[in-house]
Amino acid sequence: AVLDGVRAHLPGFAWEKMLAASMSTDERLWRAWHREDSRYAPSKDELAARFAALVARLGGRGSTFEALHARWSAETRRYHNVEHLVDCLRELDRAGSHDVVELALWYHDAIYDASARDNEARSAELLLADAKTLGVDATRAAELVLATAHGSALPESAPDVDLLLDIDLSILGRDSLRFLDFDHGVAEEYAHLPRDAFRAGRAQFLAAMLERPALFRTAPFRERYEAAARANITSLLASPRYRT
Repeated sequence: AVLDGVRAHLPGFAWEKMLAASMSTDERLWRAWHREDSRYAPSKDELAARFAALVARLGGRGSTFEALHARWSAETRRYHNVEHLVDCLRELDRAGSHDVVELALWYHDAIYDASARDNEARSAELLLADAKTLGVDATRAAELVLATAHGSALPESAPDVDLLLDIDLSILGRDSLRFLDFDHGVAEEYAHLPRDAFRAGRAQFLAAMLERPALFRTAPFRERYEAAARANITSLLASPRYRT
């Protein structure tokens, strides 16, 4: 009864994070709930309905949702998980309807192995394979998935590319607790690397991002997140986690 009451007042509360925090002895920040985010905190059934509606709008049939959701829900994921997918869908809803971008978002981290370098390519291949089952044309969506590879060469600008990349990087400009929760989550996904080696590489990556003229490509995302993202990254790089 107590838990039911909490669920009613805190929709979208991340119970798995509370459980993990209660068992953790690490110096770690956990952000389990946020008032604004809770306005769109769909259940698995609601996500399934959303995916089915998207497929229908694209002229398809059937569903690959269960297998896709299982990939996003894998226990090895600490940031690139269902919460990240929901964050992306929430940002898309704020930006307006764009079915091809939404399809790309559903698949952009469908395959995620922190020890691999071809996640985006494999995710795009999975999308194209699933598209045959669904009976939809996913050619452009697969190209968008490939564009999310965070390499040194930035993808050429296009309205759908710019929107997708801004959505994917919007975590950088979120409130400081969510940002730190994200950074800890990414570090946990790379636990197979020596800690100092991971932090050195990640610090170099984040510092390089700060050198970009702009982190976000579209005006709405720059207005909403650019200043906060730069402040978050700058503060993180100056923190004991990365300072050395």
